[in-house]
Amino acid sequence: MTGWAAGMSRRKLLKSSINHHGSTGTHPAIFLTSVVGVPDKRMGEEICAWISVKENMTLTEEDVKQFCKGKISHFKIPRYIMFVKEFPKTLTGKIKKSEMTRMSIEELKL
Repeated sequence: MTGWAAGMSRRKLLKSSINHHGSTGTHPAIFLTSVVGVPDKRMGEEICAWISVKENMTLTEEDVKQFCKGKISHFKIPRYIMFVKEFPKTLTGKIKKSEMTRMSIEELKL
């Protein structure tokens, strides 16, 4: 998959697994999440999840991965997880995926 379709599937996969998975409902500690693709030498691209945790709640990378197991295919579980307070947004409030990708690559030193 390339281009727009790949971007859409990445966005849907984490949203469906963490925020809207059937009867499981939302993860109690997650306020907002979004995913982007980041470069990977072996696979070409890997998933990086950005997660904003609710106030007074805690969540670890392992918590997220365990929560996803059994809900989505193992290859859809994000390789990288970044916990953030805010997401880069446009003036109209939409999440800026291109900025997220740039910041992820910089932070992860990819």
